[in-house]
Amino acid sequence: MEQRLRRLREECEGKDRLRLFYALSRYLIEEREEVSYAKLSAALGVTESAVKNLLHTMRQRYRSLLRDEVAHTVESPADVQDEIRYLCAALAAGTG
Repeated sequence: MEQRLRRLREECEGKDRLRLFYALSRYLIEEREEVSYAKLSAALGVTESAVKNLLHTMRQRYRSLLRDEVAHTVESPADVQDEIRYLCAALAAGTG
């Protein structure tokens, strides 16, 4: 997880969006109900709609980085989705 966040931070930094990364990265795995788009909107000085779009895009990239990382740990590309499901289940079981 740390490696994915580091890569995402580096990508944001390269696009002069480091402030955006720090504001949104903690919400990458949160449910929508747990995100205050109004507070983020005020903090970033953009509309709530823009915050939703930015967070959606950042989540997509985060998922892509996860898939890439998992792909290096399995024998076949066909196993990536199964491994991600297993990881998600393991993480969910650990939070209960």
